[in-house]
Amino acid sequence: MNTDNDFITIKNYITNRYGIKFDENNIFDLTRNLSSICNNLNISLSTLSYKISSNTISKHEDTSLINGITIGETYFYRDSIMFDNLYNNILPKLISKSEPINILNVGCSTGEEPYTVAILLNKLLPDNFSASINIYGVDVNTDSIKKAKAGEYREWSFRDAPDWLKSKFFINNEDTYKIKAHIKDLVSFNYANITDISSNHLLGKFNFFDIIFCRNILIYLDKNIVNNILNTFYKLLKESGLFITSPGESVYLDSSNFKKYNNITSSVFCKSPFVNNTQNGYNNTSNNNAVYKNNVCNNGIKPSSIINKNYSAKKTAAPISNSFDYNKLLVLFRSNKFEQLVKEGNVYLDQFADINNTDKFNLYVLMGKVYYKTHQYELALKYFTHSLTLDTLSDKIYFYMGLVYQELGKYDLSKTMFQKALYLSPRDVGVLSAYSHLLHSMNDNSYKLYYKTLLNIPDHEIKLYKDDLYNID
Repeated sequence: MNTDNDFITIKNYITNRYGIKFDENNIFDLTRNLSSICNNLNISLSTLSYKISSNTISKHEDTSLINGITIGETYFYRDSIMFDNLYNNILPKLISKSEPINILNVGCSTGEEPYTVAILLNKLLPDNFSASINIYGVDVNTDSIKKAKAGEYREWSFRDAPDWLKSKFFINNEDTYKIKAHIKDLVSFNYANITDISSNHLLGKFNFFDIIFCRNILIYLDKNIVNNILNTFYKLLKESGLFITSPGESVYLDSSNFKKYNNITSSVFCKSPFVNNTQNGYNNTSNNNAVYKNNVCNNGIKPSSIINKNYSAKKTAAPISNSFDYNKLLVLFRSNKFEQLVKEGNVYLDQFADINNTDKFNLYVLMGKVYYKTHQYELALKYFTHSLTLDTLSDKIYFYMGLVYQELGKYDLSKTMFQKALYLSPRDVGVLSAYSHLLHSMNDNSYKLYYKTLLNIPDHEIKLYKDDLYNID
């Protein structure tokens, strides 16, 4: 068998067994990962292909294969809009029922997401709450599960988390932070293949879960398999249950039985089309007559300022002012008024051709950050690329683009961007942290070099780092 056929055999095996799709965006990553996997197993690509074809692949080899191609990228409080919605609206109503709470997190990676949910629940629980709480984190990567069970994290895992989360719920141990026992006890971690959850003796319980999280997973799966998975999730949820995905994956639910829960975020869906009685526990006290309209389970919750992806700046003809006001846009960004910022930013670009390059650069960067924060990564890349045409030596832009490519799963492009950023700014704490973390997640031992560089930077040169994609002060 030639090398091309070996590669196709292995690729098809991964898709059929684990549901992962491969296209031009990630085929190079698969090639590189397979080379590393075979080296670690001390076998050739053709031998691995033969074992798959002859059904003689061992459990160890199969585990090494899936661990080597699934690189988890996650952090605490990832998608602040969704978690704020969870804390302010969803969890309080769930707690108010005073019934056992069962939550499933599929594709939990190294545990940051289910632990975030546990922390938010802990903050909201009244002292007299006596019902059981069960949060299940599952992943196909056994290395990730092992790290999740350890519950120990580095600074980079808190890059979008509010300060109180780390200071109140973790114990600092030199350069790592270990989650406190009372939070850790709320979460259990187990191996599970997303394509076969319904047959899992622990998880395959129909009408059992209050919430199922599956975020930034569906986008990597074969479309036909996604439909089957969504049907399984639908059956596992209680009638009042919610399914939470990422904003970029909500399109997969358009043809499913799920309906949007509310207009606060596009990533939360409900099982039942009507959520309007006390029996299901999700009625809103200020509006007991919930309305099902435009495929939304509307519970009287006021929508927040999020970007309407169908918005066109061309609809706004009147100029917003007679001069460019970057500080005004900055205030909008800090206030999370993203839709208004995008609207006014596009009007500036359309109507004021005499904006100087410095202002235009700042505007492009700000627009890119907005789209990054709202998980519209292709649009974020568009504006960051525009900004590079005005300043090709901006280390920060290469850094931002590295983060975007990392979110998109394009790890080699992410590496390239981080390398350019480090070439321009070799001692940047943020870039060193991000790049060493990426290399470590890719099982690239060169991460030690960059981590050592980070540790050797004198304390007086290091300020508490938090990426200004989230804070611009």
